[in-house]
Amino acid sequence: MPLVYSSLTDRALCDAATDEIDFELLTYSARDVNSDLDDKRAERLQNSATAQLATVEARLASAEAILALPSITADEREKHENELSL
Repeated sequence: MPLVYSSLTDRALCDAATDEIDFELLTYSARDVNSDLDDKRAERLQNSATAQLATVEARLASAEAILALPSITADEREKHENELSL
């Protein structure tokens, strides 16, 4: 919204306009901070999801490696096959 300076005819109007601009700057600053906080929150959530996925992938790889061993018992085989089916 462009300011029309010709309407600022006395000190009171100038002070009121300054107060409005200062308030708008504060709200802009608050929006900017909230936007940064939202970005950080999204980044943390993504990192958490990535870590959870890595954990699951490691468990699957471990179960697959154990299943590839020829010397495992039937109980161990069933246990690790069940892990893969989850």
